[in-house]
Amino acid sequence: MLNFKNFRFFILLSFTILVALPVYGQKKKKEEQTIAKKAYHDLTHKYNAYFNADLKMQKVIKALDDQHQENYNQILPMYRFLAAENPESSSGDLDIVIKKSGVAVSLHRMSHWTDDSYLLIGQSEFLKRDYQDAESTFKYIISELDPEKLEKERAKKKGKKKKKGKKSRTKKEKKKNQGLKKVKRPRDRYGNLVEPKEEDKPKEVIAEIPTDDDAKKYFLKHRPAHKEAMLWLAKTQVASERYDEAFIILNRLRRTQTLPQNIQAEIEATEAYAYLKLKEYDKAVTPLTRAVALSKDRKQKTRYTYILGQLHQRAGRGQEAYATYEQVLKLRPVYEMEFNTRLSIAQNSYENGDGSMDDAIRDLEKMLKDEKNEEYLDQVYFAMAEIELKRDNRDLAISHLQRSVYNNVKNKAQKSEAYYLLAELFYEDEVYTNSKYYYDSTLTVMGKSDERYLSAESRSISLKEIAENIEVIEMQDSLIHISKMSEDGRMALALQIRKEEQKAKEAAAKGKKTTGRRTKATNLTTARASSGRNGAANIGTWWAYDSDGVRKGKRDFERKWGQRRLSDDWRRSNRKGSEIGGSEIEEYSSSFTELTSTEVDGIFKKMGVPETDTQLKTANGKISDAMASLGPLYRDRLKNNRKAIDILEQLMTRYPENKYKMESAYLLYVMYREKPDFVNANKYKDIVLNTDKESKFAKAITDPKFLEKETLKQVRIADYYNNAYELFEKGNAKVALDKVDKVDKLFNPKENLMRAKFALLAAMCEGSLNGKGPYKIALNEVVKTYPETNESKTAANILKHLGNDGTASAKPTTKKTDGLFSTEDGTHFFIAKYDPGVLSRNDITAKFSDYNKEFHSLERLRVNSIYLDLKTPVLVVKRFKSRDEAMEYYNSVMNGNIEKAMGNSLDNLKIIPTVISQDNYKTIVRKKVIDEYFIFFEETYR
Repeated sequence: MLNFKNFRFFILLSFTILVALPVYGQKKKKEEQTIAKKAYHDLTHKYNAYFNADLKMQKVIKALDDQHQENYNQILPMYRFLAAENPESSSGDLDIVIKKSGVAVSLHRMSHWTDDSYLLIGQSEFLKRDYQDAESTFKYIISELDPEKLEKERAKKKGKKKKKGKKSRTKKEKKKNQGLKKVKRPRDRYGNLVEPKEEDKPKEVIAEIPTDDDAKKYFLKHRPAHKEAMLWLAKTQVASERYDEAFIILNRLRRTQTLPQNIQAEIEATEAYAYLKLKEYDKAVTPLTRAVALSKDRKQKTRYTYILGQLHQRAGRGQEAYATYEQVLKLRPVYEMEFNTRLSIAQNSYENGDGSMDDAIRDLEKMLKDEKNEEYLDQVYFAMAEIELKRDNRDLAISHLQRSVYNNVKNKAQKSEAYYLLAELFYEDEVYTNSKYYYDSTLTVMGKSDERYLSAESRSISLKEIAENIEVIEMQDSLIHISKMSEDGRMALALQIRKEEQKAKEAAAKGKKTTGRRTKATNLTTARASSGRNGAANIGTWWAYDSDGVRKGKRDFERKWGQRRLSDDWRRSNRKGSEIGGSEIEEYSSSFTELTSTEVDGIFKKMGVPETDTQLKTANGKISDAMASLGPLYRDRLKNNRKAIDILEQLMTRYPENKYKMESAYLLYVMYREKPDFVNANKYKDIVLNTDKESKFAKAITDPKFLEKETLKQVRIADYYNNAYELFEKGNAKVALDKVDKVDKLFNPKENLMRAKFALLAAMCEGSLNGKGPYKIALNEVVKTYPETNESKTAANILKHLGNDGTASAKPTTKKTDGLFSTEDGTHFFIAKYDPGVLSRNDITAKFSDYNKEFHSLERLRVNSIYLDLKTPVLVVKRFKSRDEAMEYYNSVMNGNIEKAMGNSLDNLKIIPTVISQDNYKTIVRKKVIDEYFIFFEETYR
């Protein structure tokens, strides 16, 4: 039995060892590694720096996981943290992980946890998308921290020390070595060693090399990170799209014996990850199936199983998909995944013969009624829409998709799917206005990393002018129709408009939201992109402004009544003496006070209803302009000749003597020839020739080489422009301006398609010769004369950079090294001009310093603020080794990461950032030409 004295002695001894251990472990760094040293470095490394770095890494991964919103309509990503929309947001925390891990390695190099700290560094670089650095780190772990290699080195050192410590062999050793003979290996006649045949080689028993023998002896068991580094190297190569190299590493890992089961599972998951990135979905099934079988982590296993079910579903293997989804339910996933699994089971039930589409719809309707699914109604409606599309019920599918958007709470991924599918359906149906707005809505919620983003953006841009012209036609037609209504019809419509306005005022007074989920709306088609309809929405709530509602009403009307010519009382058997909807007007008017004729006129005047012949002519002119524009747009942008022919023929029929008669007739002639339809082609050919035989359209018909000659004219104009611009670049602004002034004399202005370019070049020459004042005047002239052109946008951008202060200076732009600025690479700075009235010098310096600490802490950037003159303060961030590094920092700032530190956008704070080389920086400091440099930056760097 332990008495009190012995117990006290034991406590004192333990305390002495714990106090002395760190001191003993740190002294005599070059002496032999002892157990005490190992214990000290392992304990301190693992439970101090590494523990904190690993904890920070887990928080980063969780933050990236939470940032990603699952889109169950697409194949789920293998790793949520790699699918985050804004990985740069965690770069500051990852820098901390790198710092802590680096400190741990430098202080406790001999620790067993050195490779783990290096692994954290490599993982941090990987998550920061620094794939080159991450690959170097993982390769270092694989080559230099291989446990077998380290064991051999330790054994070799021990052997040398033992040999050095013994001066003579003992009798026992001598006796042991007696009888050993020196073995001579055979050589050929040239003296080269000859390898013995396989059957002649001695059979040796090679003992298995332990992965970490010291760790087995030591009570703190540790598994080397060597194999994990190989896994992460494979992931890095997959992320860098070097798939073959990744597969080689994975196969090399597979051949390793006695791998832990979690590593084996991750090997298969990584291979599946590679195939999913390659979009070779069938090849991903086999490794993913093995990953499901090997994985012990229930959360990972559930995710892998769900993805496997999606792959089967995508390939049309209904039974396999159904069985896999059933397996997901057995793994008890989180409710979101459980819900989507049941949704997929309902969708796939008819594919494997267990039910019909009607059964699937009934199952989904039951899910709509379940209170637990209230948050997921948007997904149920989307699934119903997909089923209706499979049985070609497009109208009902569109209705379900609109309900999906309407019931969406906060699921951006699901909303983007519904918007995108609606945009595609309306595009296929050639309802281009709706399609444009739904594409706009898609871009507001779809991640830029989505492979469909660029396609949606391209469609949105292509449809912009088309949708605008269609709306002009619909709006002016509606206004003209109102102008021709009877007095009672106008009164009824005015009352309806007044009622809607009154409702809007009451809702605003009560603070009710007019948008969002569960908003009361008379038509779900109004639940669409706000981004594209803000202008129209401000006009009022009258039905004619809702082009979707008008078009849908027209389709419903024609479906029930057929095509009817516009006339009063079209539905009445006796039309004489009756007015539009008299009974409806009486019923409607009974609940509202009659408006005076002055009030009615005021309402319609505010809307823009034409009342005079001049106004009516203006409205019809807008319609003809829009029709004439739509023809070429349909043909060139959408390759839809049928729609182009239809709108241009409407133009020719409705306005026979419109000002676009010649070009419209010529385009109709060309399209009918391509069809081919020579009867109609000759019809429009005659119109062109009979109207004006000397026009360019007539010449294009009669002279086969006319268009070729026109092309040559444009080539000559382009050559003339390039020559003038080259003179300007070389510093001969006066000569260049003289050439620009002569362009209208040398070339017909009507045939010169580059007049806007010449105007901008003339403005730049003015700035170079006469300073900022004339330069700004000339730029403003370009903006006014050539609106909606790229040159106008460039001029406006230059004016923004020029501002209202400063003095006249040297030429505003150059690209040659012998000019004001040079284009050399090397050391660069980030600089930003700011308004001291908005932000003080201390404020902007502090905010950029805070931003650098959070997002660029490893780059050791210095922030300073200087005054170029008494009025122009400039923030300077130094320094960057190259132009690319500086531009990477610039892009990070411009992408919005700094707005959190600044508390507002750069535009609102009047901060104008740029990147500048060291020599150019000296130039702007010496010559005070920062405004000119902004222009140089726009043309050279961006």
